[in-house]
Amino acid sequence: MAFIFVGYLPKVIVSPSAEMALPARVAGVWSVSNCISAAPPAWFERWEHNRFGAFDTVEGAWSLVPEDTASAYAMLALRIWHEDRASDGWQPVDFAGIAAAPPPTASTELLGFDAVNHSGSDAFECSPLSCNGGARECTTNAQCLFATLGDALAGAEYFAGGGWEPGPYYVVEVSRIQPKS
Repeated sequence: MAFIFVGYLPKVIVSPSAEMALPARVAGVWSVSNCISAAPPAWFERWEHNRFGAFDTVEGAWSLVPEDTASAYAMLALRIWHEDRASDGWQPVDFAGIAAAPPPTASTELLGFDAVNHSGSDAFECSPLSCNGGARECTTNAQCLFATLGDALAGAEYFAGGGWEPGPYYVVEVSRIQPKS
């Protein structure tokens, strides 16, 4: 049982709005999905990401961020659990074609775990916690992520069980690379 490091993703972290109706404990949406907290403009069209929507290097990920808005972005480091959850059970994740991205050498802060669907596109799609209000039914931390791996695995099973976005669901460990001081 292991996580595999898949790369880096710059994101603008959004504070919840009243329309989202997320619990008061949620201070920001740190999901790997781009539905609410977005990656840089036109990042997808440049085709420099891997099939999980991440970038092999921090420098490559930062190169997509417009210089005049760089201070609005946080850099995430992503690791994926070795199995995904579909309606018919857990299956091994196919990491073929994913370059062995070097793990972060800078200081990181573990923020939590996301359960996000990925149906074969080149990016994660939706995190029911933030995109579909699942944080009202599931316990999350202030980052709108699961606090523990066990909670995230149970959340992936719950979301794959139906009534949410179609799966399979991937469990992603979300860490923030500390900004240079």
